[in-house]
Amino acid sequence: TIDSGLQRVAQNSLEKRILELTSTSESELDAAGAVVVVDVDTGEILASASYPSYNLSEYFDKYNELVKADGSPLINRVLQSTYEPGSTMKLSTAISGLESGSLKQDDLFYCESVFQYYDVTFSCLDSHGNINVVKALEESCNVFFYNVSNLVGIDIMNDYSKKLGLGQKTGVELSESSGILAGRTYRESIGSTWQMGDTIQAGIGQSDNLFTIIQLANYGATIANGGTRYRCHYVRSIMNADHSKVIFSAEPEILEETGISPQTLDIVKQGMLAVTTTGSCKSAFANITERVGAKTGTTQVKRIVDGKTVKGNNGLNVSFAPFDEPEIAIAVIIESVDSGTATATVAADIYEYYFSTKNQISSSQQTNQLLR
Repeated sequence: TIDSGLQRVAQNSLEKRILELTSTSESELDAAGAVVVVDVDTGEILASASYPSYNLSEYFDKYNELVKADGSPLINRVLQSTYEPGSTMKLSTAISGLESGSLKQDDLFYCESVFQYYDVTFSCLDSHGNINVVKALEESCNVFFYNVSNLVGIDIMNDYSKKLGLGQKTGVELSESSGILAGRTYRESIGSTWQMGDTIQAGIGQSDNLFTIIQLANYGATIANGGTRYRCHYVRSIMNADHSKVIFSAEPEILEETGISPQTLDIVKQGMLAVTTTGSCKSAFANITERVGAKTGTTQVKRIVDGKTVKGNNGLNVSFAPFDEPEIAIAVIIESVDSGTATATVAADIYEYYFSTKNQISSSQQTNQLLR
């Protein structure tokens, strides 16, 4: 299913953006990242890139060197690495609130940059005043989603997160991580207890939540296509040895009909559209010929480097386009150096290429060729 042109753009744009951000970053952590493009109506993976990478022809000769290399190039970050989703989780939290009836489109919560929950104070990056769900998605208001999480509760929140495929394998033919969906089940599995305040954190993508980038792309695709979650796959067909006969042809496989109402999805999509038209990603998507819906996420990471704790920011971006009749969804992660907004240019480069060449995307490609 991989399109060689789209793959090349994804790889090059990801590497370029990571190097740009690294050149201006003060973080002492290794920069790395991943990007994946999914067909929202089939689950086909059109591009899948992980950085840093390596030359496959040198794999055996340089294996010991690659194992020790900075950035761990042997890890497929699309499928195997898991990340806190940060504010990309707010799409699912909004859906759970709207679908459960705990939240209505015009409900307002007042944000004064803090949320007091018993004796714990949770923060927001700004004071947003009275804000509704669409604006809260655009502005990524933590206080709004603290309130929604508190109203809905972790069990209902997780019902919808599971429908959307979070914390579950996507079904690809290669080895993938399942990730972690924060909640009672996971806490009990590690011999611990879920606390009330954990729900507040889970609703904005913190707590124990850890997802793969392929999960986040399929999550975006499911929202985009109206609520159908497909199995993601790399294999479109298999031919016999002399290529004279197709012996297997993959058909789109539905893993879940979420049953999420069109009204709920429309509200959430309007919030995603606002992110790209008036919000933080406006400039990144300004030159794309089609409208894009997106949600960013930024999470802080801490690692021990040479005996000291070093901090950095992971930036995530989940998006889809065209907005009115979605075709593809993209998820991007850039580790350690910046915010979710900073990753948007990678998605923008992919959309620009896709829409300028989309009539060629399904054309015949050479077989048995290494995509570089």
